[in-house]
Amino acid sequence: MSKYKHLDEKDRQVISRMLQANKTLREISIAIGVHYSTISREIKRNSSMTNGYRAKLYKPKLAQQYSDRRKQIKPKHKKLTMEMKAIINKLIKQSYSPDVIAGRLRLENKEWVSHETIYQYIYREAKGLYTFLVRSHRKRMRRNGKSSNRGQIPNRTFIDQRPEIVEGRNRFGDYEADLMIGKNHQGALVVLSERKSRKVFVELSRSKEAKLVSESILRLLKKVKVKTITSDNGKEFSMHQSLAQKINCDWYFANPYHSWEKGGVENGIKCIRKYLPKGTDLTQISNNYVKIIEDKLNNTPRKILGYRTPNEVFFNNFTFVALVA
Repeated sequence: MSKYKHLDEKDRQVISRMLQANKTLREISIAIGVHYSTISREIKRNSSMTNGYRAKLYKPKLAQQYSDRRKQIKPKHKKLTMEMKAIINKLIKQSYSPDVIAGRLRLENKEWVSHETIYQYIYREAKGLYTFLVRSHRKRMRRNGKSSNRGQIPNRTFIDQRPEIVEGRNRFGDYEADLMIGKNHQGALVVLSERKSRKVFVELSRSKEAKLVSESILRLLKKVKVKTITSDNGKEFSMHQSLAQKINCDWYFANPYHSWEKGGVENGIKCIRKYLPKGTDLTQISNNYVKIIEDKLNNTPRKILGYRTPNEVFFNNFTFVALVA
């Protein structure tokens, strides 16, 4: 199987035909000779819509046009000028991400460089500027998604091996897990999200130590049936095997630094940040207050749920929510 094969128009026609024949992504990847994730990424990037893998959303000619267009607008390597560095310094300190800076400069028809060039500038030249990034790692993560100083978690099963039914959010019991770290890396929130209902489960933890995180997950899930859990590759999840055995579920890991592969819990943390913004000292927050936030999120109607609340979907019990006190 070719690891770095680029898809052409013929490959895209094969993808379209096999989708129409209700073939799985794995069957398609084997037929074309690429990795499963290549097919998944192709459909997500080059479909006219992105809410699923339905054949009618993937058109081979349109997909080829999308691909060709991206190649045409891909920036050539440029060197950063002093003026551009000054702009980057200013915008990074205003919480703009490198990707947003690159896109915004391009939108305004100003001189611009790729977000990767901006990242390289931040980590190689601009001392201390990395602290303003959302994920303020002291060292730049390698392009293959690994850090030079991050330990490996043994016996991981990656998301590529996860049953496809989980992707569709059509059943209950599939969860995503993550941590929300407090100020100065003191204290943490263990956050779980049930994929179908978007219901969140949150508990305060003294630290991100694997043992404490595992204990929180067990408490949060003790009364529900769990089929799968998907997390990132943080060492706080290094006890995944014993956890999966105790909970009686399968555990999967997102590909390194592919946060969108667990978008439900990422969105849950984003909502929690409305109440506990970045810089909050979680050691000064009570678990009772955390439960108030959890209750608020789970009882707020969501458009994606047909304006029902996560609790209504999870418990399958519709009740009217008072929108005006």
